[in-house]
Parts: sequence; C-alpha cells; structure tokens
Amino acid sequence: AVDQAVATGLTAALTALVGGALLTATGWAFLVRPRTLPRPTAVRGVAAGVTCAALAGALLVPPVLGPSAPRRCQGSSELCELRYDEIAHLTAHNAMSTTADRFIGPLQDPDITTQLDTGVRALQLDTYHWESPQDIAARLDNPEFTPEQRRLVSAA
Repeated sequence: AVDQAVATGLTAALTALVGGALLTATGWAFLVRPRTLPRPTAVRGVAAGVTCAALAGALLVPPVLGPSAPRRCQGSSELCELRYDEIAHLTAHNAMSTTADRFIGPLQDPDITTQLDTGVRALQLDTYHWESPQDIAARLDNPEFTPEQRRLVSAA
C-alpha cells in the first residue's frame, strides 16, 4: 500500500512538473520568436499536442515501470502452486435453491451469479422433474415402499 501511495504521489508531482515546464517553454517561445515564424495558431496546435503527449507519458509510464503485483490465486499467493484437489473450496449446497429465484424452502438467499461473485467456487446443484401436488399424491397412494416404509409414511 505504501509503494502504491508513493507511486501515485510521484506521478502527480511529475505531471505537475512536466506541465509547468511545457507551459514555461511555450511562453518563452512566444516571447522570443521572430515575427516571421508561422502563425500563432500553428504554434498553439503544436504546443497543445506536445503538452498532451507529455502528460500522457507522465501518467502512463509510472504504472508500467512500477513493480508488478504478486500473483494471487483465490485471494492468496500461497495457493497458486497447489493442485485443485489440495484446496478446500467454498461450496454452496443446493445453490440453485434461492430466495432470489423464489424457490419453496430455499437454502440460499442470493442467486447463483451473486454466489459466485461473493466467493463461492463450487456449486452443488440438484435437478428434478417438476411434480405437481396431484402427481406426488398419486405416487404416495401407490408407492413401491416396503411395509415398514409404508408404516413410517402413514405415521407421519
């Protein structure tokens, strides 16, 4: 963080210094120029172009020359050398069952995109064929349950 603050401060100082030097040089050129030189509008255009180029260079050079940030994998540089199976990943159980998608009995509040944006890296998804309440009732009326399972369903 300190390196970034120093680089930003140096960039701001260099920008002001280069801009001031260019303005001073342009003013001096107007004072000492012979009257036979090109029209002032041509000189102004060249001065404006040089000023823009110098300011762009002053703003772009420090980030390019600065130290590159260390490689980070899932928020930590120590994880970059590990294989996928050597890392514990934040996982959302029944990630598709969200309040955002108006599931009955949702297990997650945000939708899948928001889960991924907030750091979830593994999604456990269940897929089912939708059954109406009538389909479920018909299946329960004639189940392929064992007698013990039928007693448990009846007791519930």
